[in-house]
Amino acid sequence: MSARTLRFVVPAAFAAAAAVGFLARGAGAEERPEETVKALRFRQFIVESAMDQIHGGGRWHDVLFLPDRKLVAQVVWETEVTWKPEYKSTEHARMYVFEGTLEEQIEARPKDDPEVKPPEEIRIPAALAKEIADLADLTKRQKELSLRLGKSAVDAKAVGGKESVKGR
Repeated sequence: MSARTLRFVVPAAFAAAAAVGFLARGAGAEERPEETVKALRFRQFIVESAMDQIHGGGRWHDVLFLPDRKLVAQVVWETEVTWKPEYKSTEHARMYVFEGTLEEQIEARPKDDPEVKPPEEIRIPAALAKEIADLADLTKRQKELSLRLGKSAVDAKAVGGKESVKGR
């Protein structure tokens, strides 16, 4: 088979495969609805640090709880500032995921705020739930790896131990 013939055969094969898929679904048939999983959505008061909380900081954010994996997925809005090549401020949503229970999260909320409402049951795309679970696994692995590497760096004397840390 020549290269010229191959150029025509490959596109024809893709077209045939697409046609077979179209016919197998049924001509003009509706796409199947996206698979979804149960999640609970609620509002949670999130502070960036103890110092933030002491000075009255913190904001309410939407949080997802995935009961099948007992995962808490906080979606927070953060501002990222870059200075080079020029000043730029960008706000974006970032997700933090960790294992936990819904009860722990509900208990941690301020009780006397109008933002406090019962969790709402929703359905989210199964693909999103899988990615949230993947992020939880990666986050756990990153934490374990950073602790192990920190210890290894100290043990190898590549960096000083705790006694080497000095204030100003």
